[in-house]
Amino acid sequence: MRASLHSADLHYGGNLVLHTASSGSISHLSEIYLRLDDGGTVGVGEVRVNIAYLNGYAPETVTQAAVAAVSTIDWARDPADMLATMPQWAARFIAPVRALIDCALHDLIARRAGASVAASLGETPRRSSGRPISRFSSRPRKRFLLRRKAMSIAASGI
Repeated sequence: MRASLHSADLHYGGNLVLHTASSGSISHLSEIYLRLDDGGTVGVGEVRVNIAYLNGYAPETVTQAAVAAVSTIDWARDPADMLATMPQWAARFIAPVRALIDCALHDLIARRAGASVAASLGETPRRSSGRPISRFSSRPRKRFLLRRKAMSIAASGI
C-alpha cells in the first residue's frame, strides 16, 4: 500500500475571518490529508493542523509528526489488522496524527467493502422522514415570535 501526505489551506470566501473565544481570528483552515492507495482502492483521512488553541500543538509540530509517523509505519500490513492493533503501535504518535491515520484506515476499509464509514461501523441507514432537520419554521410569523422570545431571554440575563 502506498501512503502519501498532502496539505491544503481552505480559505473562507469573501475575505471572511472567523473569531472564536479560544482561538482568536482564523482566516483559513490548514489541513493535512493522508492518502492510502492499495492499487485498487483509495482511502483518505484528514486533520486540521492550525489547532494550537485546542491541544497546544503548533501547525509545524503536527505536520512534522505526521511526516515522521507516515515514514515509519509498515504500510504493507493489512489495513484491518493495522486498525485493530492501532492502540499498541500508534500510541507513540500525538493525537492529531493518530486521528489522521485512523480516519484514513477506516475510509480505506469502508471503500473496499463498498460502504460508507458509518455503515462499516455498524450504522444502519435511516429512511428520511421528509421533515426538515431544523426546528425553525420558514413562516415569517413564527420566526418573528421565536426571535422576540430569544431577545426577551437574552435581555433578562438568563
